[in-house]
Amino acid sequence: MGARDIIAHHYFDIDAEEIFNIISNDLEPLLNSIRNFIRDLS
Repeated sequence: MGARDIIAHHYFDIDAEEIFNIISNDLEPLLNSIRNFIRDLS
C-alpha cells in the first residue's frame, strides 16, 4: 500500500533504485506464494 501511494500520488518523489529493489527482491516471493495458494485451492 505504501509503494502504491507514492507511485499514484507522489510520483516526483519516486526513487528508481527503490522501485528496482522492490521488483528484484519482493515480487518473486509474492508470485511463489500466489502460485502455492492457487495450487492448494485446486
